Amino acid sequence: MFSKKIPQRSCIACRDVENWTDLFRTVLVDNVIKVDQFHKLPGRGAWLHTSCYEIAIERKAFYRAFNFEGQLNTQEVSDYLKGLSN
Repeated sequence: MFSKKIPQRSCIACRDVENWTDLFRTVLVDNVIKVDQFHKLPGRGAWLHTSCYEIAIERKAFYRAFNFEGQLNTQEVSDYLKGLSN
């Protein structure tokens, strides 16, 4: 029997490579970073560990991942992570 390999993704903050199931996907819509819980939103995705959000903000990883200049709104990601900790 063949076992299917789980796709790997890199965390944009710590750069560790993990199974995509261990990370969450974000996409850029206008200037808002949205959490793509169902992996259906179009566009380039940026993957992140739930524990690496602060590191991503410090290192401006979202700007690099999306090749974006200007003001980014990361409030949805912050709210999502707060909801996970409750």
